[in-house]
Amino acid sequence: MRNVTAHDGASLAKFEAHIERFLLTKEGRRVKGWTVAKALFPPVFAAVERDAFFDKGDECRDLQWYAELF
Repeated sequence: MRNVTAHDGASLAKFEAHIERFLLTKEGRRVKGWTVAKALFPPVFAAVERDAFFDKGDECRDLQWYAELF
């Protein structure tokens, strides 16, 4: 798990590049038409941070969200 500050522009760009490389693989080509859902998993998201990532199309799931599942 990463601190929310680790989800900066450079790390998100690296993540995007990883997704694109995966979609070029044999396994990735099988899911090419699927909708890509990206999720970020730090221990805690402040509302303002979560809203900023949601606005960019990223899902934000912190430990509190997982705890509420149980």
